[in-house]
Amino acid sequence: MKYGISLGNSKLGRLAIDHLMEKGVAPADIVAVVRTPAKADDLALRGVVVRRGEYGDEPSLVQALQGVDKLYMISGMAPPEERRRQHRGVIESAKDAGVRCVVYTSFVDTAEDSPFFAWGINEDTETVLKASGLCHTILRNGMYVEADLDYIPEYVKAGRVANNIAEGRISYISRRDLALAAAHCLLDEGHDGKTWTLTGPEAVSQSQLAEWISQWTGESIPYVSLSDEEYRATFPDPHWAEVVVTLYQSARRGNAEAVTGDFERIVGRKAWSVPEVYERFHL
Repeated sequence: MKYGISLGNSKLGRLAIDHLMEKGVAPADIVAVVRTPAKADDLALRGVVVRRGEYGDEPSLVQALQGVDKLYMISGMAPPEERRRQHRGVIESAKDAGVRCVVYTSFVDTAEDSPFFAWGINEDTETVLKASGLCHTILRNGMYVEADLDYIPEYVKAGRVANNIAEGRISYISRRDLALAAAHCLLDEGHDGKTWTLTGPEAVSQSQLAEWISQWTGESIPYVSLSDEEYRATFPDPHWAEVVVTLYQSARRGNAEAVTGDFERIVGRKAWSVPEVYERFHL
């Protein structure tokens, strides 16, 4: 059995590779599909098969996925319409290459009126995958806790946590836990046709997050609620501003606060809480 990891040089992709190897998969049975193989030399040195395959370049993907049985398909980061086309291309390329099963990283926000710009992309990809004839598992990933924990030095520098989430709550989950759940879905039986919503164990407010950061750093870090336009103005990149502002609008509406037991059903333990992730990886 060979396992492919699309965007294999991404943080999530590398963690999935680590988990597969920890579970006994031989490095030669893992194919990291990457845009620039030279940037994944360390994976090759570990014995992982590194092949060039780029979203939007279907011939390269078909070539890269030769011999792959199961693919962990990580969502891309292109603008909406381009990403929609790219995801369709990945699925078609997987079929053309003879891949049997795809595990796809969707997103926890599935509200039809969601302001999050990528909601329609995930809906479209899920629909295309279900109709593809491939065996498939859809992982609706919660929001990465690392997106905030890695930013703690910036919060301390700014003296505040400031965004447009207001009173919304987020069931943060670690990227490491998401990759672990993906490894289980690739290796274990019983996931074909399933849609799992992967969340942390509790829904956390921004005020609670700021309180924890204050405790961890010994600094007074309050939460400051900004309007959408105020928060948008803090980003130099308009595209990234649209991504984050609409994502946090969605969280403000409660679209990211659901807490499910799906992670525990897959892995056999609860997902790490925000403090646990901090204590394990950020102290």
